[in-house]
Amino acid sequence: MSLSLNEFQALIKKAAHGAGLDWGSAAEIARAARLQAQSGDFDVAAFVACLVRHYEQGAGVGRPTQLGDHWQGDGPLCPLMVGLCLCDWAHQLPQQIQGVQHPSLLHGFLALINRQRDDRLVAHVLGDAVQIQPATVTQTPMQSRVELTDQQQADLDFWASKTYAPATEASRLAGAGAGVSDND
Repeated sequence: MSLSLNEFQALIKKAAHGAGLDWGSAAEIARAARLQAQSGDFDVAAFVACLVRHYEQGAGVGRPTQLGDHWQGDGPLCPLMVGLCLCDWAHQLPQQIQGVQHPSLLHGFLALINRQRDDRLVAHVLGDAVQIQPATVTQTPMQSRVELTDQQQADLDFWASKTYAPATEASRLAGAGAGVSDND
């Protein structure tokens, strides 16, 4: 399945909200995902694993509990929660983040932060730690579409569908849906 960046961003936003994250967080996550997908390295399977964890354990699972130069949590950190915190703390970024699962998902959040900086930041994964460091970033060709496998599309659609209101007889009588005669 080939999606435009706008379609992909909207799908990611709905999927994140479907897993229990608030709309504001879902929107920021979707912006980061779009930037990362634009460079061609967004990991859909890792993103879906994060959604499953949030759905099962609550929206706030995996947040850093200790901030400063070294961030860590009470358990494995979620890259979505860490990424949101990085955006909020862009003026005082940590030197190291300990215990991030699926650290590749941080690249989109760093791309958001880099839009506001003169220098560029990258994440270096060292074992179970991530170091945020200034670096020279080479220009990569930007993609205008995101290619998803059928399974990736189905996984994202599953989470996005949790945001849809169920059809009821009352909503159909009020005009929702095609009704009894669909002559399009």
